[in-house]
Amino acid sequence: EFSHRKNGFFYTDQSFTLPFENSPKITYMLGLLSKLAEEAGLGSLPEVKQLEKRLGTMLIEEHQRLMKAIYCERIEIEEIDPQIFEIITESLAKAQLLSISYQPPEKQPGTRIIEPHKLINYQGRWYLAAYCTLRNDFRIFHLSRMKKSKMHHQKAKPARKLPDSWLEQSFGIFKGEVKYHAEIEFTSTAAELITHQRWHRDQTITPSENGIILSLPVSDPRELIMKILQYGARARVIKPTELKKQVIAEIKNMERIYDYGE
Repeated sequence: EFSHRKNGFFYTDQSFTLPFENSPKITYMLGLLSKLAEEAGLGSLPEVKQLEKRLGTMLIEEHQRLMKAIYCERIEIEEIDPQIFEIITESLAKAQLLSISYQPPEKQPGTRIIEPHKLINYQGRWYLAAYCTLRNDFRIFHLSRMKKSKMHHQKAKPARKLPDSWLEQSFGIFKGEVKYHAEIEFTSTAAELITHQRWHRDQTITPSENGIILSLPVSDPRELIMKILQYGARARVIKPTELKKQVIAEIKNMERIYDYGE
């Protein structure tokens, strides 16, 4: 109501407060999300910059100090095209098809009509899980390989849904039907690290004579091979034989590129 004595408006409900007025933790969480957005490669988006600017005036002094005391660092972060990201989020919100110019690995770029379903941030990289009208199946598209994107005139089919099980059934970003359960033995400091890590929701970790054995479902071994090689001699494939041979072949290929004479 208006107060003639104070020449201004006031709230008649004494329990009413402005948003975040009595919730500094919520404001702090928004600030933390802003910091994490930068670490996810979204720092160039105008919405993130606007959020940072507004939070600068909303955070109390104690939370401003706490925000400065938090340091986040992720490697292999990919900067994304803000315009492409904006079009993708709009198509998701409006359930609209997308037309994209896409560059697959070691192939010529082509145009795809896709039905977007889920944005994925995986290990600092952005992906889009979508139904591909060319392949008539769900696929995962790497945003950094999208050269152009625009909204398509068609609406997405409401009956077609991406099941969470499709994303969760196997290890890594390369999704698909589970081919096998891999077993890797980790020793020494690697065993200490892996004990506290979760690579997949269906993984199991059991003690071994030399350390631990990690078992997990695999659809495509490419990423798993990279993880195994990361731990060097402290990681050993137990099974399947197919995976063991692939790791051995990669180690031999690595050896060939080095000249012992230098």
